[in-house]
Amino acid sequence: MEMYYDEADIPSLDLFECAPKLQEVFVNPELWNFTVTMQVPWPQLLKYGGSNTWNGHLDALRSGSNLVECTLEVASGFGPLGPRVLLPRLLRLSLSDTAFLTSLETPALLELHCDADSTLPSFFYRVPCQLQKLGLGVLENTDVSGLITIINAIPTITYLGIVSKLPAELLHELCATPNWRLR
Repeated sequence: MEMYYDEADIPSLDLFECAPKLQEVFVNPELWNFTVTMQVPWPQLLKYGGSNTWNGHLDALRSGSNLVECTLEVASGFGPLGPRVLLPRLLRLSLSDTAFLTSLETPALLELHCDADSTLPSFFYRVPCQLQKLGLGVLENTDVSGLITIINAIPTITYLGIVSKLPAELLHELCATPNWRLR
């Protein structure tokens, strides 16, 4: 669903509150900057994608403990409020704001797509998971040693995707590290 609206009137999507077979909800995959509040049967959803505020996403995720895949555009927010949200079945996660990980517990996570950020190693040390795929958005001025710290925090990854121009220093460092095999 794509919903464009006047900024003075944020819509609430309530028409799917009772939908016994609904398993996937993606709102505004193209119009990320337009947040939408929703009343959907969260406990039965397996996939969710949308744009919302920090707390709006947390409220939704608290009700969606069966989710296996999420794509979250975090429109605004400053940090975790309240206890972390446990998503025991979440396998794939894509985030626009890496800091949102401080609000999540994702023990089954296998795939993560986000920007390279210095908070990532602390997330992986705090939430041990068997992450296999990591897709990182990297700016040209990103510190290579910071990237190596992120990569070394996840010994289980078998696929590393870097969205940007790959810094030559990083390639040399990965080739020089004995426990890394580039394919």
